[in-house]
Amino acid sequence: MRRACVIIGIVLLVSSCAGMGAKPSYPDAVTPEAQKSFNEAESLYQAKRFDEADSAYKRFIDTYGYNPLTDDARFKRGELSFQRKNYQQALELYRSAYANVYSPTITPRAQFKAAYSLYQLKRFGEAKDEIGSIRRRDASAVLRTRADSLGVLSSKGTKESEYQAIRYYLFLLDDHSDLASNRQALEGLSDIVSESDALAVVRKWVSDDAVLASQVAELPLKEYKGKRSGGYALFKYGKALNREDDFGRATKELKAYVSAYPKHEYYGAALALLGETGGRAGEAKVKVGLILPLSGKYSIYGESVLHGVECAAGVFSPCEGPEGVVLVVRDADGQPEKIAAAVEELGASDVIGIIGPMLSSTVSIAAEKAQQLEVPMITLSQKQGISDTGDYIFRNTVAAQSQTQTIADYAVGRRKLKRFMVLYPQNEQGREYKDLFSDAVRNAGGRVTAAHGYSSNRVEFATDIRGMSLESEGGRNFDAIFIPDSFGPAGYIATTLAMMGIEGVPLLGISRWDDAKLINAGGKYVEGAVFPEAFYKRSSNPETQTFVQRFSQAYGIDPTLLEALGYDSMQMVLDAVKKGAAHRGTLKDSLTRLSGFAGVTGRTSFDAKRDAARELPLLTVSGGEIKPLSR
Repeated sequence: MRRACVIIGIVLLVSSCAGMGAKPSYPDAVTPEAQKSFNEAESLYQAKRFDEADSAYKRFIDTYGYNPLTDDARFKRGELSFQRKNYQQALELYRSAYANVYSPTITPRAQFKAAYSLYQLKRFGEAKDEIGSIRRRDASAVLRTRADSLGVLSSKGTKESEYQAIRYYLFLLDDHSDLASNRQALEGLSDIVSESDALAVVRKWVSDDAVLASQVAELPLKEYKGKRSGGYALFKYGKALNREDDFGRATKELKAYVSAYPKHEYYGAALALLGETGGRAGEAKVKVGLILPLSGKYSIYGESVLHGVECAAGVFSPCEGPEGVVLVVRDADGQPEKIAAAVEELGASDVIGIIGPMLSSTVSIAAEKAQQLEVPMITLSQKQGISDTGDYIFRNTVAAQSQTQTIADYAVGRRKLKRFMVLYPQNEQGREYKDLFSDAVRNAGGRVTAAHGYSSNRVEFATDIRGMSLESEGGRNFDAIFIPDSFGPAGYIATTLAMMGIEGVPLLGISRWDDAKLINAGGKYVEGAVFPEAFYKRSSNPETQTFVQRFSQAYGIDPTLLEALGYDSMQMVLDAVKKGAAHRGTLKDSLTRLSGFAGVTGRTSFDAKRDAARELPLLTVSGGEIKPLSR
């Protein structure tokens, strides 16, 4: 009797420790005889002699007490019963496998199979409870995917709506992401809810305004935090709070979302809501509209510009901006009807001006509408002539004209070079650069003596270059070569020219050369090359240094030209407001007079056509590195 009490006490102690997640502890050790008996059962199992294996596992369990192999044997017996479709017996065996000791290697699997047995028995509610007891951190990605899929199926079995199973659909997004590089792990498994199906339900849930914030709050939001699922859950929570007029909490959750998920699909929508909540929750001194592609294939560019604008407005510390600034963001993914509607909507609101759009395919529609409504618009489009639409339209981009003027001034004015050859890609941009460079050189006192176009097709242009006759019978008739292309073709052309015997000739380029891959492609043959740069993040310019430091801390990445253009565009508006621009007309007048603005992309002025003109810094390749060109 005393021995029985001791054994019962041990079992109770083990059970209570298991509940606290303690290290597995068993009252009996695995003796050599026990190990041999277990191995015999395992061999029968592997040989698919299942009836004999079941008997062998049972003998092991009955003979050698409760040791570290017992739960594994119970689980295997459950698998054999499940295989025979004896789901009630399987359920009992699976549950016995984790009833006393929590084993990270066995318990999650046994709990899932217990849930699966309950599902087969059509006890769907109990199946969901069983799934809920699984510790996700101890389950493999495959097991989590199976368990969450079973949760969805069990919910359907209880006639619940898709939204009542939303916790499983959200988890499934994480599961499929974890298995992105190992899709084959799910092959052959039945009853798996696909990633596309899970995403469709989650998106439908996010869009449904009937879902209450309190319902979202009941979800395991802490488990979603930082994961793919967290983006959808956090945005939905902020959106629901906003709809219920809880603007303070909505602002908090939406800011947390945009800070944690800058590349998420609802980022633009969150910024739009933040603009609304900011205006409602506090006094707005100035509202600025933004029209950018924040979804679709161009979203990466729109988000970059948006981050720069945010930094100028001081949305995220340590970026600083004036108080009372509200950004009213509208997503325009390249569809003309969306662009027109966005300008119309912002024009009818009290925004002082609009930054964007940036896509050449739709900027004309936006500019015409903004001019009609007399709303100042600073577009970031590369499309030439867009500011000719009217006096309310400005273009802040690094224009080809600024680059060619800068490089021509350097080559002719500083280096005293007179004759130039142009090698250009036969596309619209290449021809534009060729013509602008020719004009700039001629105005500076030099001339282009030869211009050769090559195919913009990467497969064909190499043959074009090698087939060119670049030197006349009287020798070279050029002092330098201008190549308005990206770093890859430029590096290859430099190498090809050397193979053709053209070495030691100064190479001149454009801002797209500012990439270490230029040196990888051109090696020693690009040494001494000179090209302008619109935004040089290692610049000694104090404004640039401050911007780069603050932006990098706020977003965890270094800014590029797009972030810098967004930052400067917003600073232009804020500077005008600071100087007294109180409405759209005075903002337009202030931008028209803008001259020598100390931006992070260099000193900027709007010319007579309201195009940004800049004094661009020059870079050079020196010692195998890209460095600022010394004055």
